[in-house]
Amino acid sequence: MKTPTAKENMAGVTLKQIYKDIDELPLWNYKKIIETKDLIYLLKNDNTKATPDELANIWASIGEQLSEFSGVSDKYQKWLLLHIDYENLQLDYIATGDRSFITQINIKAKQIERMQKQFEGGGENFDKQIAAVELYFKFHIDEKQTTVKRFFNYINLMKTENGRGNN
Repeated sequence: MKTPTAKENMAGVTLKQIYKDIDELPLWNYKKIIETKDLIYLLKNDNTKATPDELANIWASIGEQLSEFSGVSDKYQKWLLLHIDYENLQLDYIATGDRSFITQINIKAKQIERMQKQFEGGGENFDKQIAAVELYFKFHIDEKQTTVKRFFNYINLMKTENGRGNN
């Protein structure tokens, strides 16, 4: 009897195509999540299926990675935690159908919205940061090719070269 190859063993198995790390998540996708609060941008293609719970957990992990990597501000960490709470409340509502979660979801959404305004316009702030990096390093940033980690590496390098450290 012939031993099946790895390819034959994988027949019929669909690997989830989800961005799980700041090393692979394109800046464009990250920016879209920040702008829209829609975690669908963690999916690498339209054929990938994932539960909202899976996406919320991955988004939380990405937030932790970014925080550890670039020393993200406390304000941004609070925003990420609010976003995670918001996603968890949505999951609770979906799982139970309990309409009392709607009020809590709306409250979290308003808190996120207020906090996001403090970030100078969400996606607009990223556009300003991208423009600053391009101007400083004199090259174009392709948002769909540049990972979140690489982009924040550029930001950190700019800060270090300008004597502002990593904060």
